[in-house]
Amino acid sequence: MLKAISWLEITVCIAILAFAIWPFSGFCSGRFMGLDCESRAIFSVNMYAPVSTLGLICAVCSLKTKSVVPQFILFLGVLAVLLYWVAHVF
Repeated sequence: MLKAISWLEITVCIAILAFAIWPFSGFCSGRFMGLDCESRAIFSVNMYAPVSTLGLICAVCSLKTKSVVPQFILFLGVLAVLLYWVAHVF
């Protein structure tokens, strides 16, 4: 079960990381769904990239160690990023 969850986590994190890198690719021009490229890039750097990178690291560690401890580290990391974001937005 842990192996399946870790592989799903790796797949999702790669997709999110690709979404985070997209504003820097040069294909982003003008407004996309009401958000301009600069704000999407800032949000990607502050939110998507740290969470997806940490998720990839924790998923690989879970596969290697066959332990759920990296998942708790991921939870704490996501919580820290969310608290950082909430503190700076509100």
